[in-house]
Amino acid sequence: RDPFPNNVIPASRISPIGKKILDLYPAPNGNFGNLQNNFLAAGNSGRYMYNQPMGRWDHNFGQNDRFYSLVTFQHGWEYRNNNGFNPPAQRGNIKSERTDQNYIADWTHVFSPTTVLDVRGSFSRFTSYFPDGIDSWPFTYDQLGIKNMPIPPTVTRKTAPVVRLDLYPDIIGTSYSWNTDNHWDFAPSMTKTRGKQTWHFGFEAARVGRGAGGPGLATGRLDFNSRYW
Repeated sequence: RDPFPNNVIPASRISPIGKKILDLYPAPNGNFGNLQNNFLAAGNSGRYMYNQPMGRWDHNFGQNDRFYSLVTFQHGWEYRNNNGFNPPAQRGNIKSERTDQNYIADWTHVFSPTTVLDVRGSFSRFTSYFPDGIDSWPFTYDQLGIKNMPIPPTVTRKTAPVVRLDLYPDIIGTSYSWNTDNHWDFAPSMTKTRGKQTWHFGFEAARVGRGAGGPGLATGRLDFNSRYW
């Protein structure tokens, strides 16, 4: 076939949707000796913030009863931009969050110098939310010129699909993952001393619940590569 004049594809032969997709990739800002890995994102350092307040209360109800309660709470967020691009092309766990909370109560009762009862109950919950490129979500598929993109009911937004270009970083984050773990625990025990022997017995009951979810790539993914099928 005849080559294009000056080895340049005429503008009339370029898909307007493809042109808008390519415009999302930043221009090279360095000469590293090849056509790939020639973009260096400046100031793309991770940003982390976590706060962890804790509180404990101890009280003696007379000589034979002691009680304490403990509350811990941790909440924070992270910023990880996987490709270093600006919205709407960025991907990664942007503004991800983790929350951990624990509540413990313990009562100790002395029946006699040889017999001690301890009852402990606790509840803990850990929740994480990891959105992929959340700042890209307002970028809708019609802004690329795509019409009538089918969107499943797992999401209500019309974010443009993920674009996967062979040998280059993926662009446009569209999804998220969420999970919560709950743990209830009840553990009474008795300690009894008889002569040279010490007996310790009791039981522990625990209930664990886990929930997880995510829409997957509900708004689709466009793949462009050099393979044929």
